[in-house]
Amino acid sequence: MKGKGFPMHKLKKILFLCLMITTFSVEAANQVHANANIEPLDRVVAVINSEVITQSQLDKQIEVAKGQLQASGTPIPDEAQLQKQVLNQMIDQNIELQMAKRFGIDITETELNTTLKGIAKRNNMTLTQLRTAVTSHGVTWTDYRKQIKDQMLINEVLQRAVGSQINITPQEIKNVMDSPDFASRNVSQYHVADILIALPDEPTSQQLQQANQVAQDLIKQLNNGANFKELAAANSNSNTALSGGDLGWTSPEELPTVFASKVSTMKPGQVAGPIRTGNGLHIIKLLDVKQKNGEHYITETNVRHILIATKSPSDSKAAKAQIEVIRKQIVSGQSSFATMAKKYSQDPISAAKGGNLGWVTPGILVAPFENVMNSLKVDQISQPVKTEYGWHLIEVLGRKKVNDTEKYQQAEVKKMIYQRKFEEQAQSWVERMKDASYIKIMLNDNA
Repeated sequence: MKGKGFPMHKLKKILFLCLMITTFSVEAANQVHANANIEPLDRVVAVINSEVITQSQLDKQIEVAKGQLQASGTPIPDEAQLQKQVLNQMIDQNIELQMAKRFGIDITETELNTTLKGIAKRNNMTLTQLRTAVTSHGVTWTDYRKQIKDQMLINEVLQRAVGSQINITPQEIKNVMDSPDFASRNVSQYHVADILIALPDEPTSQQLQQANQVAQDLIKQLNNGANFKELAAANSNSNTALSGGDLGWTSPEELPTVFASKVSTMKPGQVAGPIRTGNGLHIIKLLDVKQKNGEHYITETNVRHILIATKSPSDSKAAKAQIEVIRKQIVSGQSSFATMAKKYSQDPISAAKGGNLGWVTPGILVAPFENVMNSLKVDQISQPVKTEYGWHLIEVLGRKKVNDTEKYQQAEVKKMIYQRKFEEQAQSWVERMKDASYIKIMLNDNA
């Protein structure tokens, strides 16, 4: 069973076989809870190398998928189609987790807890509230933690196998930014849905003909008013099938080139295809667009500081006491900030300049320093601030808005190119791992 999918767009969505990754799906959880008392027939339905997927595991994920589809407003396919789609995704995930074991990858409790806190924060919850929300909808906290840990393992596998190998040259970035297509775009993001009819890397003419016929039949149904999400859930070979083929909001540069050229001429609601890519034929639907917001600005800060360094925790008390004495002398007018910096600061480069760090951009300085700096008014001197380097006094000398549109666009284009390469290469890597694996499907077995 191949089950090739669209390049792994927005990794958290592709690996989504559980509830609440960035949002808490109440509808999905309710659906799972409503079916929690079903007693499945526990038999093996698939063998993947030395591991198995049982009927009870499959049934559980089918209920999760139903809840996910209902939450997204996607009609649920017939049972056989849904079962096939869910099993495909479970097989992919099983292989990826096996590769994590082979690579010796593990997720520590600290790493898992940090991720869970991040999920809670994105849902405007505390960790305790997240746990309550999960368990109140029939999902045990243990199961939920395992689901999140599995996704983290898969992320790490793909980053090691693919992400670390991706190289983006300045010329690639320049080529995108110099292209007429990039310069003329008035759209910052597209919301696109996709149906994939998968093809092998080197399809025969018969395989191409069969895939094209399937695509044409689906397009005909869409033209006659069929629901795109329903057709995607039932027929797409993409890992986004159970989200109704929804790829989410993407920038033009993040989309495959053949997609971007199509959607740039489409209006929301229109369908295009079949579109040939390396992994098959696609039918896409443009759901919505977002217009560009114009130029990008950042705030630069002219700042100076005095540092009393600490080499060990035992130095901290004395360093803080010294920086407090220095502050009192400056605030009382006994000495100037620049004079005290030249005399006492243990940052040799800035000390010679009266502590001046010059104009700094966001993200350059360590977080505790930058957070306090951003909270200060111009000409205001901070209370003592502790960082990994020691104790500081900070004074903001000025602020200014700077147009960094070009640098911002370069950084965004680099991220987009990386994402596109990652998706394409990750999908190919997963398929190679599947080709090298022993996979036996026993859905139709009676035993």
